[in-house]
This record gives sequence, C-alpha cells and structure tokens, in this order.
Amino acid sequence: MLHFETETERSTDSFSGFSAPPEKILFIDIETTGFSADSAYVYLIGTAFLADGRVHIQQWLLDDFACEKELLSVFLKFCADFSLLVHYNGTAFDIPFLQKRCRRYRLPDRLSGLAQTDLYRSLSPYRRLLGLADLKQKTVEQRIGLQREDRFSGGDLIPVYAEFLGRFRFERLRAREGEADTGADTASAADALSGGNFPASSRDIPDFSDTGLVRMPESPAKALLYVLLLHNREDLTGLLSIAPLNHALKALADASGWKYLIPANPSLTEAAEPETAAVFRLQCSAVLGVSRLLFPEPVSRLLPAGDLAAAAETAAVPEVSCCAESAVPLKPLTAAAPSPPAKAAVPALTLSAEPEGFFTLKIPYFYGILKYFYEDYKDYYYLPLEDCAIHKSVAEFVDKAYRKKATRKTCYQKKEGKFLPQTEAVCSPEFRPEPKTPISFFEPDSSFFQDRQRLERWLSGLLCWLLGRS
Repeated sequence: MLHFETETERSTDSFSGFSAPPEKILFIDIETTGFSADSAYVYLIGTAFLADGRVHIQQWLLDDFACEKELLSVFLKFCADFSLLVHYNGTAFDIPFLQKRCRRYRLPDRLSGLAQTDLYRSLSPYRRLLGLADLKQKTVEQRIGLQREDRFSGGDLIPVYAEFLGRFRFERLRAREGEADTGADTASAADALSGGNFPASSRDIPDFSDTGLVRMPESPAKALLYVLLLHNREDLTGLLSIAPLNHALKALADASGWKYLIPANPSLTEAAEPETAAVFRLQCSAVLGVSRLLFPEPVSRLLPAGDLAAAAETAAVPEVSCCAESAVPLKPLTAAAPSPPAKAAVPALTLSAEPEGFFTLKIPYFYGILKYFYEDYKDYYYLPLEDCAIHKSVAEFVDKAYRKKATRKTCYQKKEGKFLPQTEAVCSPEFRPEPKTPISFFEPDSSFFQDRQRLERWLSGLLCWLLGRS
C-alpha cells in the first residue's frame, strides 16, 4: 500500500457551514475497479481535512489486491478522529461500497456511526435554478468556473490502474535485481513512488486516448501513478470548491438569511397606469462576492397557477421599485408605453443578482378574473347561467332547472381585480384559477405593504419556492 499526504494552500472556508466543527470534517472520494462491491476492489481512497489550520490531502493507493484489507483498516482507523463525512453521491456509491468491502473482511462498520453530507443530494433541488444539464461533479465544477488538469473519468482509469500495477511490479522486481547485482543500498520502487516525485504537469503524461501507453518518462509506473492520484485529488479539491456553493444556496433558500429592504409600498397610490410587477431589493450576506457567479443571468420561474392566460387580460405598463433606503418612491425601473390589452402569458417571478449580495425580486401582478372556492362544496349549488355557486339555503328558492349540485370545481365565486401570488395563506381570501392550484392569489391593499412582518413572510415563501425549496 502506498501512502501520500500533501498540504495545500486552499482556503479553509470549505469546512465552514457544516453541522460539525471544521477539524472534525473529512471529505472523502474513492476509486474502484468496478461498480459492484461483490467483485470489484477499492484501489484508492482520498481524503481532505484540516490540520493546524491548513488543508491537507491524504491518499492511500492499493499496490497489491492482497492488501485491500490493510487499506480499509488504515482508512477506518483514520476516520475515528472525525465526526462528519462529506462526499459527492457517496450515499449511493462510496459509502455502501466501502461497507460491503469491510464486511467481506469482517472489519467493523465504523462509517455508519458518522454523520454524512452528500453534496450531490444537497445540490439536487437547485439543478434547475443553476441551469445544469446534469448533476455530475464535473458539470457542477464547470458551472462555478473550475478547470481540471485531469482528463479522465473514473471508468477511464480502471485500465490505467491495471497498467500501473503491472509496470509497478516490473519496476520493483527490476530494482531488486539491480540491488542484488550491485550490492548497492538503493531505494525500492515503492519508496521512490511514495516520495511524490511525480511529473510536474500532465504535459509529461502520455496521451492514452489512442492505442496505448507511449512516450513514457523515465518511470512509466510513476507517470501512471501521477494520473491516478491527480484524478482523485481533483475530485477532492472539487468537493472543497462545491461545498461553499452548497452553503450559499442553502442560505438563499433560508428566509432568516435575507435582509428585506422594504419601505411603505409606493405602488398602491392612485396612479394613472397600473403596475405590471412589484419590485423589491433584497440582500443575502451569505453570498457576498458570489451572487453574480451563482446567477450570471436572471432566474425566472413560471407560476404553476393553472389556466391563468385564459383568465387574464393585461397591458404593458410601468413597474414600481421598492427600497427601504429611501422613504421617497423611486423612479420606475422601466416605463413602457401602454399597449392594447392582450391575453396574458402565465406570469413569472424573476430574481436578478447584483454586486455585494444584492438581488432584485420582481413579483408580477395578475390582472383578470380569479375564483374563490368554497371548501364545503356539498352545501352549495352551482348556477350554470350565472357561473357561480350559492349556498343551499338560498338555492332552494331557485328553479331546479337552473341549478345543480356543486362539485369541488364548480363551487366558487368569481372576482375581477389586481392580484399578487402567494405560496402560503399569508393573506385571505385566497383566489385561484382552479381548486387545487398550488399557488394562490390575493388582492393587496395598503395595510398589507405596511405590515412588515406579514410582508417578510410573504416574500420568504416566494423566495423559497423560486429557489427550489418548496
């Protein structure tokens, strides 16, 4: 078994924001000879941790399949000093694989007793928000601007590892033969490799993409070892870079992390033109310096509010901005000339990032006809000609030919007006286009915008929904 430890210049911020103290957190990544723990081996285990205020990377590499039990035993003993494991999709692969290989050798399962954070699962709710085609670790790394020197996938490295084993054994035998012939006390091949004198760059590593291993440096085994360790090391440094992203996204979806810059709303004064949206300026200190990186483009999400387009008519009109830093209404962000009424598309919430952790949240008004649905629909009758429901105590005076038992879908009263969306019942009455629409609407009045506690609750719900947490 070969052992390597290096100290890095990386920031220790990656160890903040977890449920455990920074010095008790262990980032892990493994490399295996296949997907099935029944037949494949763990040949490389990499870890990243804090020691003496610096980030260290420690790797153990299997140089003989017969030593896998030793590799696992050393790793389990090392884990005893930590209380939290951080990995990427380790819940589905790394941890079960290690546990099954430990059972094979009747080693104690010390991993089950450790808390775990799977960054893959943590990021899963934000895939749409981040615009990711998939949640592969390399895809996330590219999203945050990381560039890898490593050019291989884990599967690509299985034959590279097999080639390394063969060349390593050959070089070790050749070194021993040389010692026997000369009688010199030279270092063994394993000692030389563990010394970490690898090629300085992947430019010194041959291109494995065609027919084989060509243009090798002086030690082919050392070149292959560099490739194996580099891939695992960059998986670990990638985890260290993704962790702050995960913390920032969680902070964005946590209402307590926001500062709402809200004044008395100027948009409810009598105006010649109605507004298309209420616009608020917000701040989240947890994403200072990375807000534009997270959201280089505005984030939008259509309201899942049923057939709104069929229920609305609207015109392009000015938007009014709200900001707590001034009691004087700000100038509209836009001031488009009114257009003829047209059928409205389903409105979308939009969050735009600014420098220093500031955001602009645009919440569209809905102009049109919505419905208030009665819960106890069995006590109501529906009047098709009037397209509304009335209580049975009143319906008994209506001719039976003009009434029928209301259903959940027909037990409503219509209301025409200007509405705002809400994800929970912050304001009532609640209006919807359909009875089971997850987003409801309400008619705002001046008292709503003066009630800061209710306003923040409303904005928090919309932010959590927009950012994929509800």
